[in-house]
Amino acid sequence: MKAFCLPAGTTAGLLGFGISNQTLLEFLLSKGFLITVRDKRPIDRPDLVARGVRFFSGDGYLDELFEDYLFRSPGLRPDHPTIRAALSRGAILSGEYDLFASLCPATLLGVTGSDGKTTTTTIAGQMLRAAGRGVFVGGNIGRPLIADLAAIRKEDMALAELSSFQLMTAPRPPHRAVITNLTENHLNWHRDMQEYAKAKENILGPATHAILNADNAYTAAIAGRRADKTVFSATKSSRTLQATFGACHTVTVENGMVAYDGKSLFPVRDIRLPGRHNVENYLAAIGLVFPYVHAAAIQEVARSFSGVRHRMECLGKVHGVTYYNSSIDSTPSRTAATLAALGAKPILLCGGADKGLSLAPLREAVKTHAAAVLLFGAARGALQAALDDLPLPIESYAHMREAAMRAKELARPGDCVLLSPACTSFDEFQNFEERGEAFCRAIMEE
Repeated sequence: MKAFCLPAGTTAGLLGFGISNQTLLEFLLSKGFLITVRDKRPIDRPDLVARGVRFFSGDGYLDELFEDYLFRSPGLRPDHPTIRAALSRGAILSGEYDLFASLCPATLLGVTGSDGKTTTTTIAGQMLRAAGRGVFVGGNIGRPLIADLAAIRKEDMALAELSSFQLMTAPRPPHRAVITNLTENHLNWHRDMQEYAKAKENILGPATHAILNADNAYTAAIAGRRADKTVFSATKSSRTLQATFGACHTVTVENGMVAYDGKSLFPVRDIRLPGRHNVENYLAAIGLVFPYVHAAAIQEVARSFSGVRHRMECLGKVHGVTYYNSSIDSTPSRTAATLAALGAKPILLCGGADKGLSLAPLREAVKTHAAAVLLFGAARGALQAALDDLPLPIESYAHMREAAMRAKELARPGDCVLLSPACTSFDEFQNFEERGEAFCRAIMEE
């Protein structure tokens, strides 16, 4: 779909009515589409009904898909039986980002991976802005880019964080793209790790310049198959990477300096975000934007950027206790990285909805880096079983707020408390942001 010179009466079905499809609806209405919205939840929008939008809801909301174009929400599998049936009769399946990418006149940059996507995307956007580039940042990071399409010029850059759900349908690949790392994730949605990894690799078209993590087994294997690439590593030298992967650009840490192709850019100590994983996020972002920015812009961001909300966010001290909100940590490996980076043994709040992932990384990190663990939510039983024999206090609560209030009782001046759930938020909250905000409110209550 490269133009909107379509016949009168062309129909579009929005399969799910989350943030991306709500924004897409306005765009499609402006182009003269006849819109149906399909969502399991009842939606009361008389304003849209008055504009000709039809609504289907309930258990059969996907029955008899008659529309010419189907725009799925990222969380709906593209191989759903009713979608397959509609495609067999000639319907076209797309999504908000797929449509945006097919129409965007600017240079496309993409970021995906299991961990670090949002921080890497944010850092890359900051560097482009510091260099005076016109850049539009969106995608899975929270802002549907279709909303910006009319304002984007050919000389601009569009930077998208992309989830495996979005990449299942292999949209137009970016000019340059990062895969930060690949670890087990979303296996309660993907059929297996192979499908998950393949979806992530869909971000790389044949002509895409790939930026890949040499310190991760999955992404290192991808690097071995790619010719046009930048390889980054927090542990290996530029010379070692080129000996391993052949001709490639490199972003590394050498002699305490962040370096591009072996040439120093700035001291790694200038990075304000703690932890090796955040050094990797910087290396990935530099690899993505280096052709478009100058060294001063990279240095400026390293020295000034203090982080993204809900990602090791320091909330400050309350009665001498330091509180951290890392609600984004929805996998055991993510929580393990946060615990290792914190530099103190916190009272850890952990729980939510289980994603079916191995809890071994969490167990090892808790054993070494936590002072106590307060479990909550639907996964608390599984977490308790995985941690129960560790020699530290472990308590269990039905809800996150109860665990937060208990943390306030236990903590003494000089202690720290960390929300790093290792699970999704969907048992109790709509998303990790809502969970993080609820934690912040509980902490600030007197």
